[in-house]
Amino acid sequence: MTEGNAGPQAGLLQLLSNREYADIIATVGTGDIKQYYLHQAIVCPNSTYFTEACKQPADQAGLKCLSLPNIQTFSFDIAIRWIYGDKDIIKNNNQVIENFYNVLNTAKMLGLEDLRVAVQKANLADKAIVAKALKAAGDVEGFWDVLENTCLANSMKDWVHFRSFIKDVIQDEVFPLRLILDIAMDTDKGFLAALMLERSNNLLRYYPCWKCGGQKKPSYAAMKTEPFSHASCASSKLINDEQLGDYLSKSLYTPAVFSTSSNLHLLNT
Repeated sequence: MTEGNAGPQAGLLQLLSNREYADIIATVGTGDIKQYYLHQAIVCPNSTYFTEACKQPADQAGLKCLSLPNIQTFSFDIAIRWIYGDKDIIKNNNQVIENFYNVLNTAKMLGLEDLRVAVQKANLADKAIVAKALKAAGDVEGFWDVLENTCLANSMKDWVHFRSFIKDVIQDEVFPLRLILDIAMDTDKGFLAALMLERSNNLLRYYPCWKCGGQKKPSYAAMKTEPFSHASCASSKLINDEQLGDYLSKSLYTPAVFSTSSNLHLLNT
């Protein structure tokens, strides 16, 4: 934390520990229990969890008493500071990356979509640095471990962020479809395989037709107006990044994509 932020952050911590103006008491954790004094006017507009939880009646003192035993105090600290305006809390914060899954799950539980995306992007940026360092050092096993483990924390709505991660890490390297298909056969690695397929297809300008699975080589400019289909198969409905990710994931398990005669030479490379 920089000295310039020390004042506002100290004021925030003081506010969260002051019961006088709070109308929510949140008890968080199991062993390391901590109480937070919160304010409905701030937390409810920003969190779907607090919006629902605060519908319960207040106690005699006018307080909403909430219990969150399944959330760790560290990740709740991050979430609450984020809600109260400290958007720099995850920047250059190694502890957030070390506790990535806890912070990510807390953001999901509290309905903090903007925090969830920010934490996901911060983790991807960190893992890209690690993967590229391993690749430069010739540590092939370590490189693939980072890619596989990172892509386990996936969501189709984060496709565009994972796409940037793969592009940054793989760069202009084209992997054989046989390797991608082998990766796809592992239950936990289909998302990674779909990302690799899209990246390789981008470099080769090859796409399986959206409708029939046959080969199509559109120009890059035409990709948004003719979304991966032959003219005879064309659909007027454009596809977004989430639909594209879902399509590519499914195409990895569609024999037609890999069995057309035009693709057989790629399988053997």
